Amino acid sequence: MIHTINPAALNRYANAYAKHTCDTFFSQQDSVSGKDMVSFTDIPQVNYLILFKLFTNWKQEAGRLQSPYFDYSQDEVKSALENLMNTLSRFIMVKQEAFEPLVADAVSATIELLLSPRNQFVSILKYIDFEPLTIQRLQDHTRYIRINRTVWESLIAQLQSTGLESSDVLSLDKAIAVLEDILTSEEITLDDPEEYIAQFSALVPLEVSELEKIEEEKKPEPEKTVSTSGSFFDTLGDDLPVSSQEKVVKPLPKIQPKTEPLPVENKSTETKPIENQPIESKPIITPELPPVALNVIHEVKAEDVKVDIEEFAKAANKPLVSVLSVKKKMEETTLNDTLNKDLTTLNEKLRKEDSTFIEKAQNQPITSIKDALNLNQKYYFINSLFGGDNIAFAQAIYELEQTKDMDTAMKLLQVKYAHSLGWDLQSEEYIAFIDVIERKFIS
Repeated sequence: MIHTINPAALNRYANAYAKHTCDTFFSQQDSVSGKDMVSFTDIPQVNYLILFKLFTNWKQEAGRLQSPYFDYSQDEVKSALENLMNTLSRFIMVKQEAFEPLVADAVSATIELLLSPRNQFVSILKYIDFEPLTIQRLQDHTRYIRINRTVWESLIAQLQSTGLESSDVLSLDKAIAVLEDILTSEEITLDDPEEYIAQFSALVPLEVSELEKIEEEKKPEPEKTVSTSGSFFDTLGDDLPVSSQEKVVKPLPKIQPKTEPLPVENKSTETKPIENQPIESKPIITPELPPVALNVIHEVKAEDVKVDIEEFAKAANKPLVSVLSVKKKMEETTLNDTLNKDLTTLNEKLRKEDSTFIEKAQNQPITSIKDALNLNQKYYFINSLFGGDNIAFAQAIYELEQTKDMDTAMKLLQVKYAHSLGWDLQSEEYIAFIDVIERKFIS
């Protein structure tokens, strides 16, 4: 068993295997159906993980249907939405460009479940913990596990032996601790990898030695995309055979001040050198100036200036009535300007107060990043930052929860996620994500 796998090597093999199988299948058909997926490859675990990836996308689609304008908590709405999603699940049709990444991701997970089961089982637990982690949800997930299934079943049995009910919420840390005890126990026998390696190699040669960890790289995330009454996924049973499974931080570019050369006057005349001529020195005469009082500002107020209207009219050669009319208009303009200025000041004050209120709400400390995110925020970050990959998002949140300060959290994001996922560090979604994380470390 390999405890650590080189993600780059695993990714290369998974992509090659997915391309080979998809090219073969889609040379005969335009789309793959849900029924086709159950037997898409000769390795049941790969097929069931393809369906699992599709199932996660199916749940995301249901979440995206919700709108702030309607009440989705009503039983009638819930029933109609469930019927819609179940109907959609019975009409699965996927093109090659969307299906091939699902196959590659399923192949990667299958090989990891076979050669490094601890990592894959922990990833599955973290995904399930995206919603409340219960024994019932662990049992529901059993249908997708074929390799090293005894490990998963032992995990459920040991958790039940502690007195937990199926609906009781348990902590992720406790589930991982029990899992690790099982994997180190002598009572558990893991499945023999050789049988599966031979099945993989029948299509694309698989060398286990090439999968040993050599460098730190992030596994790329995949593109994600029966009965007549229930969901297609509910029909997945146990009828298939069960087996005998820090990057360099890229800093933001510094903004360099622009320096432009000073304009140079073009002189049309040439300066001729002066040869052998004595330089005549003339005394520099500095005129005496009266002393100037520094830092003295004389303020002239409008009310201090007295203007006689009649004299002004004579000087301007205008009738007195015309001058008074101009004066009245000037006073009206001044009054309007004053009112507009007061109104602008009031609006600015209100905006400032609203902004201050929002900032205070956003700056409220939180104890858990996962609990602070509502469903819409979770889907927003999953789709905009994690390429629609629930598991990658759950993994990131779990790791962020373990960090002790904001510096450590930022380093984790930049080293492990920002570069490999191609995040724009000035985008709205990235800034919003960082704002949530910062609230965990407000003291």
